[in-house]
Amino acid sequence: KYYYPTNIAKKIRNRIVGSHCKRSWIAAHGFAYLKIPTPQPLAVAEFHSLGLINSMSFLATDYIEGIQLRFLEQDRYEAIAPALKSALQTMAEHHVAHGDLKNTNIIVNSRNEIAFIDLDDTRFNLQGSTWKRARNYDQYRFQKNWRDNPIAAKILNHCISWPNAYLQNQL
Repeated sequence: KYYYPTNIAKKIRNRIVGSHCKRSWIAAHGFAYLKIPTPQPLAVAEFHSLGLINSMSFLATDYIEGIQLRFLEQDRYEAIAPALKSALQTMAEHHVAHGDLKNTNIIVNSRNEIAFIDLDDTRFNLQGSTWKRARNYDQYRFQKNWRDNPIAAKILNHCISWPNAYLQNQL
């Protein structure tokens, strides 16, 4: 995946707080440490103009075969639900928020194994109200995917017990 900051403010911000690419690299290693499935990060390349401003960056990961969760056949949702529940429970136990938990950022292979991608908004070791807001946003973002697919929503909500019951009723 390549990251290309669109304006000078983003380029400077990325140089100060770290590029999306670098944040994805760190998050992928964090996921691997916690045994949350994600492609293995292989390399990062960042290019800077004027020595200070991040002009573009690239992240290379292992290739994973599969399809986005949004394209999954209806009869496979129950098969992937335990793996998804386990990964989300691990994330909750360690106060990890994906930050962009939508059905295009979860890949499912032919063996019904899942992998999370697009980790640049992931945050680790969140505490207190910051954790609750981030977790609620992950739940909201995940469940928003299924408004047009009530069968998937019913199966996934039944198998994945979100701690906040309010969000389950938003579909």
